[in-house]
Amino acid sequence: RPPVGHVAPTTNGTSLVVSVTGNTERFVALAKDLQAFVTRHHTSLVVVASAAVGQRLRATGVNATFVERGHGEVALGQARCVLYISDGARFPSFAIAALAAGVPTLARATAINRELLSGAAALIHADDEAMGALEDLWTNEPRRAILVAAGRARAADFSPWNVASAYAGLYADVARRSRV
Repeated sequence: RPPVGHVAPTTNGTSLVVSVTGNTERFVALAKDLQAFVTRHHTSLVVVASAAVGQRLRATGVNATFVERGHGEVALGQARCVLYISDGARFPSFAIAALAAGVPTLARATAINRELLSGAAALIHADDEAMGALEDLWTNEPRRAILVAAGRARAADFSPWNVASAYAGLYADVARRSRV
């Protein structure tokens, strides 16, 4: 199945959505700054994670709405920005979905994120850059517009149609070679 299915465009999102995949320590280290950020911008913090990660994060006392990954499209519909926190070992499907929805996205410049998100998302090299980059992503309307356009274009590479076409070509090539 395609890594990113159909995602409805987000319009007028107002929340900071943080996707946490496999790295709760990074989120916990940023939690106070994220709380201060949402307070300063009069918005809400929505955390998208697996059920197990969500339970661990709730136990830290972070004031957020927790959404299980299977309902991530609901969170994307509310997002003004997405902060994608990952261990860097997985395909950034939530980040790609955010790009498809037209939500400016911030992620760490891991190898896979550089390969798949570069030019379409804001990438940082260290977590101490996160809050400054997030502030810019939240308030810099020209940059937001550029990232929305670039993000939608990049996410199209992972649309169901493009993924199915790539697999069909791959399977046809394998079938041709097996007959030789």
